[in-house]
Amino acid sequence: MITPQPSNFAFIGRVWPELLIHCRNAEQSAVSNPRVAGIEARFTLERLVDHIVEAYGLRSVSDWNLNDKLNHRSFKDRVNQRIHDKMNVLRRFR
Repeated sequence: MITPQPSNFAFIGRVWPELLIHCRNAEQSAVSNPRVAGIEARFTLERLVDHIVEAYGLRSVSDWNLNDKLNHRSFKDRVNQRIHDKMNVLRRFR
């Protein structure tokens, strides 16, 4: 039996196994292919933000982009400032 590689994001796998795949792809690509790592991280962030918006029942408009969601007062009130700052770094990745 092959033991899976340890991940800084293993906690996500307990709740959202499909998203853990993207987290691991980002980790594994961080040194060898940073562009791919950034794309995977940004994809993961978008899914997590949508999940937080839905879980808290926050007011969201369907055509809001990631920046709109991250910087909406009701979202910012629920996310630790240090985490929010890191989310904004990933948001800027294109």
